[in-house]
Amino acid sequence: MPRANAQPVTGAPTFLDLRELMSFPQDFADAWSGEKRPTIPLRVVLEARSDYAFVGELVETATAWLRDQGLDEDPGADIVAQVLSAPSFAMSADLNGTTTVWHAVVLRRVEDGVPPYELLVRVRATVKKRHFPEGASTAVPAAITAKDLHLDLIDLADDAEVGVLMDHYISMVRELGPMRSARTLPYNILVLGNPHELGCADTPADWQQQLTFLADAFDANITFERGPSVAGVPKNLMCLVRFDPFAGELPRKKKADGSDDQDEIEHTAIEARFTTFKEAFQRICAALNAFEPPQTSDEFTPRDLKPGEKIYHRKIGNAVGYDRFNAGSTESCQHTTEYVRYYNSDKAVKGFKRRYTNFEPSWMHHCKQGGCGMYAVFCPS
Repeated sequence: MPRANAQPVTGAPTFLDLRELMSFPQDFADAWSGEKRPTIPLRVVLEARSDYAFVGELVETATAWLRDQGLDEDPGADIVAQVLSAPSFAMSADLNGTTTVWHAVVLRRVEDGVPPYELLVRVRATVKKRHFPEGASTAVPAAITAKDLHLDLIDLADDAEVGVLMDHYISMVRELGPMRSARTLPYNILVLGNPHELGCADTPADWQQQLTFLADAFDANITFERGPSVAGVPKNLMCLVRFDPFAGELPRKKKADGSDDQDEIEHTAIEARFTTFKEAFQRICAALNAFEPPQTSDEFTPRDLKPGEKIYHRKIGNAVGYDRFNAGSTESCQHTTEYVRYYNSDKAVKGFKRRYTNFEPSWMHHCKQGGCGMYAVFCPS
């Protein structure tokens, strides 16, 4: 059953982002458990009075896994601190008095005498919410009732591993039944042909749903057509996938220099009859990950915020249902460089979501000076 409050807080560009291990993991873990106004999903459902012994148990699990792999055991605490306090993917869902949470992050580790390697780290936790036991007058704080730490060695030098990562992403999203907030997606994906009908081995019955989840992760709408050809293609095309490269013709477009000569539209051609769906999925993932959005001189064109980016905006007006902001700069207002987390403006959130395609409400801050009108967007690093 879908859970209406479940939605990923990040899309694929952040999920696939490679992180270095933290230098001072205990500092991050202490800050995470002591936050007064938490924003990370697992910490949001816990309380100051909750039992945090599970953190140490996760460290023990990570350390044992590293030992079994013949790797240095010391990073166990670093791995757990990163996935708990600075995940690149996080989502949660409520059901029957409990909350299920997924956190995930991709980490790189460099050791003496060992080739550099990458890890996919995922934590799945079930939290029983704060409640009053029958007949009790004192509430029991929220507590972890089940937890799992999953670690996988990956090789990001291999394009196929992007597909492996996105398969994990989709499995986490699928479990919690996401419902993204209504938003305008900037790109489009067009898929021609049916891999199942073409004999693509192991094609699942829900292959369209899997690709729809994948498109959403890359902030794109997806359209399926039987093919083999199509009269036209959507605007802002991110990727065109063709499961039968030899059937029919694709529309053509004018050359980049504006001449009347025409080029065939670039596309990902997959011979579905001679491949597996897993291999096809990996190729599509690699194509989406390699997509470079066209450069534009319009400063108001929606774009992704980069990790660690800080942009200051002044409110310049109102529109129907959302606030309008100026182009933004890296300079703060004259009052202070100290900005506080801003919680109380749905219209401001909607305004920033029109400016930044990966914007999250927890990134919005405001000048401490009352009535200043200067906002700040701080994208986590």
